[in-house]
Amino acid sequence: MLEEAKAPIFKDAQQIIDRACMAIGLTYKDIKKRSRRPQLVEGRMILAHVLYSNPALGLALADVAELIGLGDHTTIIHLLKKLTNFCEVYPEYRDRLEYVHMNTYESLVFCKI
Repeated sequence: MLEEAKAPIFKDAQQIIDRACMAIGLTYKDIKKRSRRPQLVEGRMILAHVLYSNPALGLALADVAELIGLGDHTTIIHLLKKLTNFCEVYPEYRDRLEYVHMNTYESLVFCKI
């Protein structure tokens, strides 16, 4: 029963991932790589925020970690804190995050930092 309930959520999440990756300018395959290249780390942070900030998806931190191909929920917590700090210090990060949210959801309703 539980697996049936998760299937549509992850299907919707995959559509959002595809749209967000296009806006980020990276492929989903690239984001899931175990590389620490700055572009990929930034892409992961933004994708984690895009997925976790949408309450309609109902994704837990562990679900986001699984979708992005990272360790566990603590990694996502770290990424989201890091992104928040970057957005406060560097306006270009906030602009990039807003750009991805606009191209993914066509709204900034979930873009809260």
